[in-house]
Amino acid sequence: MRIGDYTYVGAHTVIARSVTIGDHCVIGAHAFVNRDVAPYTVAAGTPCRPIGRVEARNGRFELVCEEQDAP
Repeated sequence: MRIGDYTYVGAHTVIARSVTIGDHCVIGAHAFVNRDVAPYTVAAGTPCRPIGRVEARNGRFELVCEEQDAP
């Protein structure tokens, strides 16, 4: 397991043994991470999946989330 620099991992998250989480990621609370997460990704859920991205703008970081389809 490798967790990149400047990455936030929410409370009660489980990360599988061989998973790599890239730099500048945000992982939501209670997630189960069973696959690699690319750098600058926002991910959440069980199993964990990308829901957005982290963008650097004018020296600040912003979380940009993708719109979810309504059930």
